[in-house]
Amino acid sequence: MTHAHLQDPGPSLGTGPLEEGGRADFGRMRAERLARCLAEVRDEGLDALVLGDESNARYVSGARRLWLAGTRSFAPSCVLVAASGSIHLMSTWEDGVPQEIPRQNLFGAPWDPGRFVAALEGIPGLKEARRIGIDGMSPRMAALVGSVVPSAELIDATPLLVRARRVKTTDELACIETAVAVAEACLTHALDRLRPGITERGLFGIFMERLGSFGLTIPSVEASFCVTPRHATSAGPTLRRIGTDRNVNKGDLVACDAGVHYAGYEGGLARTWLCQGAVTRPATPAQQSLHRRWSTLRDALLAACRPGRPAGDVVAAYQQTGEPLPSLPVLYGLGLGMEPPFVGAGIPSDAGAITTIEAGMVLAIQGYVHEEGTGGYLGRDVVAVTGDGFRLLTRHSYGSLAEERK
Repeated sequence: MTHAHLQDPGPSLGTGPLEEGGRADFGRMRAERLARCLAEVRDEGLDALVLGDESNARYVSGARRLWLAGTRSFAPSCVLVAASGSIHLMSTWEDGVPQEIPRQNLFGAPWDPGRFVAALEGIPGLKEARRIGIDGMSPRMAALVGSVVPSAELIDATPLLVRARRVKTTDELACIETAVAVAEACLTHALDRLRPGITERGLFGIFMERLGSFGLTIPSVEASFCVTPRHATSAGPTLRRIGTDRNVNKGDLVACDAGVHYAGYEGGLARTWLCQGAVTRPATPAQQSLHRRWSTLRDALLAACRPGRPAGDVVAAYQQTGEPLPSLPVLYGLGLGMEPPFVGAGIPSDAGAITTIEAGMVLAIQGYVHEEGTGGYLGRDVVAVTGDGFRLLTRHSYGSLAEERK
């Protein structure tokens, strides 16, 4: 089993210190992201951005979301004024706010609409804006913003934000690689304890315990450890994605889907593992055949991840292998969470056709194959698209299923 390579920041410090001096230069990353956004905003002829989406606000501002519990108001949390390049944030404290954003650019999270309007009116340059980009808001919030800038035209800023975010900087890539490495290390820790009698939820708990030891507490999605069903239903092969208190038995194939956040960036992987007893034996020929089918599928998907090709080609490559499309996306972008493109079953085909794979994108590719009476195999890898192909970011092994019988 291949263990992830992680910098050792010192005893009991986890990954926390990496944001102050690890592989990524966070000040440079914030400056480059802001420059990209301002360039897109000015190209679109916008005077300001008013953002409420968590990932968009973090991309523009670099502000770190603290662990929050309880109810809080919904409102735009980040305002970018194009003329000055200044960023204004909804925040009641300075912790997690980058040092380049001055204290006077922070406004509280008011429940009183009048106070919220007053906060927006106090942002220099916003009242004079004539075209404002937004990333979605409720009718009530749109009315409040309209009361501050009644003559402004509200424009959907989602396309320009997608353009700004899709190609990753060197520092963004370093954050994603760190997240992938942490996910691999946590998965390794859980798989080392995969024995008959352990529960699916027990494996999840072991994964989360290891994640906490790295100083991280929030997975990108809840890690999933599920025994794959040996028999298909009338609707076809199924794949459970939510673990239960079910015991894992010897010979079961366990689909392991894990992801974590580091500095807001997502990284993860999926592997299918064979549960063995105290005396390990090679996988059965049927189980190894299942892995070979998935490997053939993975190679076909990787071959389609080339710069200049439509993202929809990945779906075509999947179908050409003869494997049925699963219910999950077969390709999606990674960054501050899941990002376009999204392609797969149930997703409009034109979504992939209009999105071109570009050098600098980070993509997750995944597939699922099933054999009646044997079970299923889920796998996901993360790749960084290069000028002439791709670079595989996931390095975790495939275990005994990939070992040929002697």
